[in-house]
Amino acid sequence: MKVKIALTTTLSAIAGLAFYVSSTAFAQQTPEPGKEPKHPPIIQALDDLNHAKMELQEAKGNFGGHRGTALNACNQAISECKLAISFKEKESH
Repeated sequence: MKVKIALTTTLSAIAGLAFYVSSTAFAQQTPEPGKEPKHPPIIQALDDLNHAKMELQEAKGNFGGHRGTALNACNQAISECKLAISFKEKESH
């Protein structure tokens, strides 16, 4: 059950990140200087992914190999979120 919740959370976080990135790419809003958002959806996705990763790591068994695949997906998604934040921060300077 925990693995199913973790996988659902992981997929939701990835879908949310994809939506956020695609929607902000087309938005042409210029934030007020010094008041740029700190990327709350991506930060939330990172929190969710780290929680899902922890749940998967603590789960017993390998669930037919899917546990390892899900952990790899979490690690990849965490890395992509961090890269997205880094890119946006460099882009805004």
